Amino acid sequence: MRLGFTTLGIPPDEIVGLAVWAEQCGWNGVWYGEHLLQPASISSKYPYAPKAPLAHKPDYGDPLVVLGAIAAATTTISVGTAIYVLPLRHPLMAVRAATTVQTVSHGRLLLGLGYGWMREEFDAVDIPYEERGPRFDEALEILRRASGGGPFSFEGRHYRFGEVTITERNVAIPVVVAGKGEKTFARAARWGDAWYSAPAMTVAECEHARERIEALRAAAGTTARPFHYIVRYPGLDPSGLDRYLEAGFDDIVLAGVDIFPRSVVGTLTVDDMKQRLTDVAQDFGLQPVAG
Repeated sequence: MRLGFTTLGIPPDEIVGLAVWAEQCGWNGVWYGEHLLQPASISSKYPYAPKAPLAHKPDYGDPLVVLGAIAAATTTISVGTAIYVLPLRHPLMAVRAATTVQTVSHGRLLLGLGYGWMREEFDAVDIPYEERGPRFDEALEILRRASGGGPFSFEGRHYRFGEVTITERNVAIPVVVAGKGEKTFARAARWGDAWYSAPAMTVAECEHARERIEALRAAAGTTARPFHYIVRYPGLDPSGLDRYLEAGFDDIVLAGVDIFPRSVVGTLTVDDMKQRLTDVAQDFGLQPVAG
């Protein structure tokens, strides 16, 4: 089993030290999410809890900058975005940053991608919210082609450019498509190397997602490409873990808001957070790294 945790809400200047500590405790991955900005008022509803207002307003860091800093301070732990809202920026700029992190981390980046839900973010950078899905599709293709090495050009509805090169050599970046629903499954099947579940999905829902993605991979002719499934585990009670493992889901991510509850994040010291990481690691059977 691989076990990771998300960190959204933890101040960027505290995350690097926590990641170093987590690596020593035996954690396998650290995932960092994003919001590009914080609007003064938000009418958009978070799709996985539509009745809950977005009340927590942390000082988000740029995810690829933060993960680059973590990669420089660690040696084995995976660094992932959960998630990076790809349509908020030009894909060539995104792939330049991602290939840089992948290079300095010696291949430890997992690029978790989504197309966003907060209209106010898109409005602020003058990108039509209704176009985020089609932009995401084009950006996924550009990401694949740009990171593959050598010159290429692109002619799409939203992105068009002549022959350019981002990297001369192939920089393999695992593309992790996050979310649920048929469009997400289709994108994962066509362009992805992995799928990252939405929060609070049951084992049965994850099995259904896997069944659909595998069927779509067969239809798209991408089954020769290795693919794996990353599941957001609900809560911190390890007693339900066996159900996921028995179903074949052994890449598990715990929510940082469970490990470090939002109600107390502002009052926790770094030592408090390290202790929480230690305790949860022990609960889930992780072994500290020797030395």
